[in-house]
Amino acid sequence: MIQYLIEYEKNDSILRTKFDRLIILGGGMFRMFSREGFKEIYTLPEQLGHSMTQVLPSLSPMRIKINPFKPLSGTVMPLTLFVSWTKTRMTNDTLFTHFGLSGPLVLDFTNYLPLGGECALSFLPEVTEENFTQEFQSRRSGKNLLRKFLQTFMTKKISIVFRLLVPKLFRILVVGQPLEGSG
Repeated sequence: MIQYLIEYEKNDSILRTKFDRLIILGGGMFRMFSREGFKEIYTLPEQLGHSMTQVLPSLSPMRIKINPFKPLSGTVMPLTLFVSWTKTRMTNDTLFTHFGLSGPLVLDFTNYLPLGGECALSFLPEVTEENFTQEFQSRRSGKNLLRKFLQTFMTKKISIVFRLLVPKLFRILVVGQPLEGSG
């Protein structure tokens, strides 16, 4: 039977203990903040002779490189995340954070996120495209403000952030300008 000799520090003393079995657990939150630190957790299993397979994030928050939703930090709302080419689609509560997204939806969704981590996001999971378009068409007169229109679908705080994002999104989607800091 293989035995593992583990050496560790406790109260300024070096202790050694033998085990028949070894289970190594390491929370992954620190990987979001340190590209160097995430490899440290795999040093011990490799030293014990275990080979490592490709490691992918799971049950972890999503970090957005250039986070346009930073003003929504601390806000929770239902969203839909999906990957169109895999048909993976989930809806649940999502927490906006200063670095990206977290909450029940995101933690579950990262189990299914493909390599590269690209996915799409819907802020109106209960609203069909047809309903949204009909409502938009019915309010097209120049007297209606975008803010008021968006507030029929989302909270005031979220609609304000969207109103601020519209010019950027227009430049990206219609004019083809890259987002500042990308590419």
